[in-house]
Amino acid sequence: MSTNKHNSFYEEREQIILDLLQRKGRITVAETAKLTGLSASTIRLQFQSMHEKGLLLRTHGGAIKADYPHNFNHQTNIFDGIVNLDKKLQIATLAAETVHDGDFIAISSGSTALLLASKITNRKNLTVVTDSIPVANLLLFHPNIKIYVCGGQIRERNGACFGPTAESFLDTVKVEKVYAGCDSVNPDIGVTSLDIDPRTEQALVKCAKECYILADSTKFSVMPFIEKVLNINEITCLISDNALSYECKKKLEKSGVKVMLGSNEPS
Repeated sequence: MSTNKHNSFYEEREQIILDLLQRKGRITVAETAKLTGLSASTIRLQFQSMHEKGLLLRTHGGAIKADYPHNFNHQTNIFDGIVNLDKKLQIATLAAETVHDGDFIAISSGSTALLLASKITNRKNLTVVTDSIPVANLLLFHPNIKIYVCGGQIRERNGACFGPTAESFLDTVKVEKVYAGCDSVNPDIGVTSLDIDPRTEQALVKCAKECYILADSTKFSVMPFIEKVLNINEITCLISDNALSYECKKKLEKSGVKVMLGSNEPS
């Protein structure tokens, strides 16, 4: 990448970093400086500014992506700061059509799952199990929705509960459908997680009779992470946006996964 990125505006540099995070999940100061042509000191300042805005999480020597806006509780619009919002709205809108009055469901952490939660607040007699504090917060004051939160330690990057307490709770829960976001999907490998220990994620997706994976098309171009959450054949239905490639769709269907694709048309 050319060194004229030194002269790029703040917003352009921000988008470059967000694009890198979308592809890689984790980035270091050194590799970002090399890829962008910016100095390490500029990258550190940019990372810190983006951390304060909730666009990423600053780590020692680098950054990881944030799955929902860091300043969620202070926002009037939950959509602010969500990357690939148009794609995730397609998915959330389509997924919401499969949630019916009286359902017992589980919803995972992450921005796409949060958007799904925002679209089912009018359901009646709905029971929701979640590992997500943001999802629970969003649904909290809707009288027709009963909420169960698994508890445990809270992960900063996405507001998810995790650990033995969460796993123990989820192991005792049985619901009809689970709706889970993810960090990466590879039709040959499965669904993988950025987190080093995804046992709570695994417990959540396996507490349901049917597993719906919410994955926008960019999740198929991310290098698969080491920690596997699910094999492809454990997915009942994968819901993505209309930019998902024909090859990926056919490969998933060949593995027995139902594929639903969203639309840009207003619902």
